[in-house]
Amino acid sequence: MEIKVNLYQFMALAPVVYYLGCFVVKRVKFLEKYCIPAPVVGGLIAVIIKLFLYMGGITLIMDSTVQGVFMYVFFASIGFNCRFKLLKKGGKILVIMSFASAFLILIQNGIGVVFAKIMGLDPLLGLCMGSIPLVGGHGTVGNWGMVLDNMGVTNAFMVGIACASYGLIAGGLIGGPIAKTLISRKRLSYPGAQEVPATVETEMQPDKRIPLLNKKKMYLAAFLLILTVGLGDVLLKIIAALNIPFRAMSIGTLAIGMVIRNVCDARHTELPDDELDVVGGYALSAYLSLAMLSVNLWELADLALPMVIVMFVQTIVIIIFAYLVVFNCCGKDYEAAVISAGVCGFGMGASFTGIANMEAVRKDFGPAPKAFLVVPLIGAFLIDLMQTALFTTITSLV
Repeated sequence: MEIKVNLYQFMALAPVVYYLGCFVVKRVKFLEKYCIPAPVVGGLIAVIIKLFLYMGGITLIMDSTVQGVFMYVFFASIGFNCRFKLLKKGGKILVIMSFASAFLILIQNGIGVVFAKIMGLDPLLGLCMGSIPLVGGHGTVGNWGMVLDNMGVTNAFMVGIACASYGLIAGGLIGGPIAKTLISRKRLSYPGAQEVPATVETEMQPDKRIPLLNKKKMYLAAFLLILTVGLGDVLLKIIAALNIPFRAMSIGTLAIGMVIRNVCDARHTELPDDELDVVGGYALSAYLSLAMLSVNLWELADLALPMVIVMFVQTIVIIIFAYLVVFNCCGKDYEAAVISAGVCGFGMGASFTGIANMEAVRKDFGPAPKAFLVVPLIGAFLIDLMQTALFTTITSLV
């Protein structure tokens, strides 16, 4: 039996999933201790319920159109946080992370292709167990998975979707614990923490001090983000008309947000930063909740044993990569630990998962401005450029 969940009903599930996650995280010490994002926890419970329904002969058919809207609004808010005047502060780390991310792409694809060959599968199918679903996520699979399917690589799209679904869950589960472990073992704290007097008020987590939001500024923030999403769609159509293969609308909205932000900075025009963060944070929580809800666990169960083995190896590799390579290359400080959590997210699932990981760490340990500058730029922009260049080259040579 199929039950259709329309757009409005699907959208209404976002707060249910999110607050279910909040409820569980507050009551399970392990989840709170290791900074597991609430949308991931609530979403995991939801997809398990979906699995039981599926086993009972009930399939939920969901209209997930609105999911993309939340994603675009979120990326627009990230664009407003990308200020060129801050690049000097994060420039070195940005360069280091660019090279590290390119190295990660090569490692993931190498693992996928090698294991595919060993297990008698099409080597190109290994790409769908490599960076296409992991660094790229569902959106990249939707593009390159279909390209490989059309090239005759059997089940490329479905294998990629299943691996991306696994990566989305795994990326959200391992990022927080890695950052927590690094912070605890290395005795790290955010810069300035020791400069603040230890009073009752300042012992609270930084984000628990509620900012005073302005109604007019909130309206401006919301309309700026809506305008940015619309202009991002226009930019996407221009790119498509120029036959450029890079067509991720999320990057278009991020780019437009960056332009508006930096033009305003150049003109010394103040923008509603707190309100933009609030609306963007809401969009992130809603999108991640709905993205988790869209995962079909039975697709993971249908994975052949070779694919399960490859995902296990990829998980071990990203843990080692984040803990040893990223942390050490990015300065061995608190910001590096937060970046490590972000890399687990965009290295196994998607950039928004990485940012959710960092947000969970920030809530418990304090601000990490460089991390929130570098990871979105790498995970949502530069790494997509790398992927596009790589796979355009590969498919043109095959």
